[in-house]
Amino acid sequence: MDTAHNFVRMGALVAALLMANNRGLAGAFTLNEQNAAGIGSAFSETALASSPATVFYNPAGMTYLGGSFATSSVNVICMHGGFENQGSQYQSGASIGGGNGGNPGKPTPVPSFFYTRPLGAKAAWGVGVFAPFGLATTWDSNWVGRYHGIASELKTLNLNPSFAYRVNKQLSLGAGCSLQWSEATLKNAIDFGLIGYANAIPSFFPGSHDAVARVRGDDLSGGWNLGLMWDVSPQTRIGVAYRSKIANRLEGNVQFSNVPAAFAPIFHDQGTSVAFDLPETLSIHFAHFINERWSITGDFTRTSWSIVKNIEVKFKDPSTPMNSIPQNWRDSVMVGCGLQYRKGNTTWKIGGAYDQSPVYKAHLRLPLIPDSDKVWATVGFERRVSDRLRLSAGYAHFFMKSGATSFVDAQTHVLRGHFNLAVEILAVEASWGF
Repeated sequence: MDTAHNFVRMGALVAALLMANNRGLAGAFTLNEQNAAGIGSAFSETALASSPATVFYNPAGMTYLGGSFATSSVNVICMHGGFENQGSQYQSGASIGGGNGGNPGKPTPVPSFFYTRPLGAKAAWGVGVFAPFGLATTWDSNWVGRYHGIASELKTLNLNPSFAYRVNKQLSLGAGCSLQWSEATLKNAIDFGLIGYANAIPSFFPGSHDAVARVRGDDLSGGWNLGLMWDVSPQTRIGVAYRSKIANRLEGNVQFSNVPAAFAPIFHDQGTSVAFDLPETLSIHFAHFINERWSITGDFTRTSWSIVKNIEVKFKDPSTPMNSIPQNWRDSVMVGCGLQYRKGNTTWKIGGAYDQSPVYKAHLRLPLIPDSDKVWATVGFERRVSDRLRLSAGYAHFFMKSGATSFVDAQTHVLRGHFNLAVEILAVEASWGF
């Protein structure tokens, strides 16, 4: 009973931390980092089905675990770098004042928790508490791109109960449902100097009267996921996993500050609504055991980011103009591979991946989501301390392509320059068997 209570408390703690900390990495704001055991192989080892985190990656893998397990992990994500301004300007051609914005990221822990349990000889069930999506960027309030974005944050918390059944010695199937809470916050400056100048108001000119808008909303939605594992031979296994899109309508409010008196009747605090869908994913993965010590793994994941066309913030007061942020993203892919070496109670791992960004054109890249293509380099190890306890740790470095931007906002401000960013992850995990 005490053990059960401890796991309930652990799940609650993970949920609280997830609600406080989300930071997106893989393909815009997807969070692949759901366990530390997988980071060493660049999360390509799903077909090994060696961790309770298979609840997230492929629920069919639960039939391979051979017992009851609970796993808790923490990935500490560190994004660093900045923006290089190269001629950001007003529509008139005059330069926009302000600095380069500083470092948009800070070290952020992202925890997860999974529990699995067999149901007889052929079936198993499990549950996961994790964040499948996340985003957090914060720029200096007076930086050159303040009209395009000062801060953005997306938090998600997903509760994912799952079931798996072994059809025969070669084939296992799995399915799960998700209850997901999402919260988004967007913050940017508004150039009322430009609006006043266009309306011939004395003393108003571009950049003279900046106000700030902060939009926040949340929603509770559902989704589902499916998985398949097939042992092609005693040495080779392949898997397929699908996770559905989740439709959101984020209801919340907007807060305006420093709005000039002439515009206060229109730009005032009020309710807001934002339709924002999170994409489906399809993954194909394999594992091959070369011998009792060496194995190779691989994964191909496609994320349907093309559903993200525009982020439209609608205001309760119809006199307040709707804010539309164009995205027009493309579907993206991530291809990863890993190599593992086992000796005694320790497994050593290395891996790499190519992670394609859905943001593929400079005029679509904005500071709220300064994403670009990435190449992963990863290392890790796993140590079986006892028959019940297993510890894992891993490190990843993302080499991010310099992301050019020529984004034009609704007020015709042009943000021109490059985002030069890099990401590092340090992850630890403990898994306990019953």
